Amino acid sequence: MKLEFVLIIATASCVLRSKFKTCEQSGFCSRVYGSKLTADRFEAKEVECDKGVISAILYDKLYSDELVFRALSLENNRVRFHVTQRSPRSPRFDLFRDGWKGVQDEPAVDHSVPIYKVNLSFCELVFSNNYRVSVDFNPLLITISGPGGKKIVTINENNALFIEPQIIPTSHADNPNETETESFARESFDGHTDSLPNGFQAVSFDATFHDFKHVYGLPEHADTFSLNTDNARYRLYNLDVFEFELYNQMALYGSVPYVVAKNDETTIGLLFLNAAEMWVNLNKVSPNPVKSFIGLNKDSITRVESRWVAESGNIDIILMLGPNPKDVSYQYALTTGFPSLPPFFAIAYHQCRWNYNDQEDVNNVHTQFDEYTIPLDVVWLDIEHTPHKKFA
Repeated sequence: MKLEFVLIIATASCVLRSKFKTCEQSGFCSRVYGSKLTADRFEAKEVECDKGVISAILYDKLYSDELVFRALSLENNRVRFHVTQRSPRSPRFDLFRDGWKGVQDEPAVDHSVPIYKVNLSFCELVFSNNYRVSVDFNPLLITISGPGGKKIVTINENNALFIEPQIIPTSHADNPNETETESFARESFDGHTDSLPNGFQAVSFDATFHDFKHVYGLPEHADTFSLNTDNARYRLYNLDVFEFELYNQMALYGSVPYVVAKNDETTIGLLFLNAAEMWVNLNKVSPNPVKSFIGLNKDSITRVESRWVAESGNIDIILMLGPNPKDVSYQYALTTGFPSLPPFFAIAYHQCRWNYNDQEDVNNVHTQFDEYTIPLDVVWLDIEHTPHKKFA
């Protein structure tokens, strides 16, 4: 009896790791993390700074492709960065171009924010809370600084910003994740094949949070409240998972590419407007005390470096500049929408289980609630109630 109990526990705690894709097994993730990063990758032209907007055309020397860059000052101390292909082979999913088709209004540009063009390749936005957003195009570096010029966030400090220009693979060397020779514009995992009709179109960028030791967010993962910053790589991909490990970065039910960084002086939020599968790498870099003492450290403060890699879409980032947690929460709600009060019936008892066998089973459960005089407002049916899990 004792042996049986041990076996049951061991089986219940088992996770089928073969069912969870790793970065190495993901074509776009392995490609992007294996790509060469250089500071002189982009050549900027047509730089314009006017009415709260910084724009430029970035020529990508590696791909011989042109990108459109925009930095927009938004109302309530927010800033948006948008980068996309100038002439994509196929249209990319783009909220900036198509607008926000939902109940929430698209964040409005604040044209009153002062903007300064320091030289032909450097522009700066100055916000009401004394935060500054500077864009240096030679080489490309975005810096958000607080009062007194203290650096808070930098984007592209590690030169990870780029967009794959919808490359159609034509050989196994172009797509090592696919072994079938008749088609290299696809990827396979665990018996499932994912077609890539628009080719390779991953996007990547890096963001460094200076003088921060903790970052929070990236729901939904069964990890610590303060995210793992020991070179941890979080996967964001909606999965129906009922067996998972604690303190692990594997994907679960929900995916929200949003982080908040907080220290004693300021709080800042970063939202990546991209719904594609992605991987986010977090790594805390602490100064070497010996090097700091003799002045050899690049930075004498702790920083958290993040890298964001998505399978498709565009680079579309909104930074909430705070400066305190309440401000960031308000700015995030302005961006995504405020939560609604639940309807009255939702606060009553809801019956749900996985799974009901048939209609008779559901009726029987409902009848039993009446028989035992248990109040019941809602019976939820799980995914098995649909024919072959077809929901439309």
